[in-house]
Amino acid sequence: MRRSIHHHGGRHPRKLDAHHITDFRAAIATDGAMSPTSVRQAHCALPFLYRQVIGRTLPSLQPPFRAELPQALPTVLTRAEVRLMLPPLTGTSRIIATLLYGSGLRLSEALRLRIKDVDIDAATLLIRCSRGPRTRFAMVPPNPATTRACRQARPAQRRWNGSHKGVRGMLRSAGGRSTGASALLTNGLEQQLQHAVGKPPHHTSPYPKAGQW
Repeated sequence: MRRSIHHHGGRHPRKLDAHHITDFRAAIATDGAMSPTSVRQAHCALPFLYRQVIGRTLPSLQPPFRAELPQALPTVLTRAEVRLMLPPLTGTSRIIATLLYGSGLRLSEALRLRIKDVDIDAATLLIRCSRGPRTRFAMVPPNPATTRACRQARPAQRRWNGSHKGVRGMLRSAGGRSTGASALLTNGLEQQLQHAVGKPPHHTSPYPKAGQW
């Protein structure tokens, strides 16, 4: 408030209109003496001053431009420091550290990671509940030791592999139907077949309906 009064030559805030307030907001936004955080606080303090203290509602005013915080890279380890840190680690600690560095996982995400969330063939990690209920995918770093450890740990961490342990997931009668349809969509064959036989009169689906076959 003192800064606003000083900017307008000692005039009382009651005598200022929207034009004066906009001029003051532009002045503090371009003043290099104030940090971006202080500028944002001043923009929020002016409506509070007029609404709660003076008892006057200001029109919806937007700052001439947004005061941005300076962009800075986070402090991270150098490649030389990583080379010194990883070799002493062994076993699970080395795998977790490699995933943190190579895949960009948070520590909580790496600790919650399960063997079935690692797809070695596709070189992807399924990160469940990354931030809240969201699920995302991450890249597996190209490390032969990590790949070998995941392949070795997969059978050991399953309580019961069953007689078909080479097949992931539950195998049902509808599994072949869904798998084939997914393959058609992935390869684009379904669209190619439609173009070859002509455009169908209605929307077609790779999933057959009851009694269609």
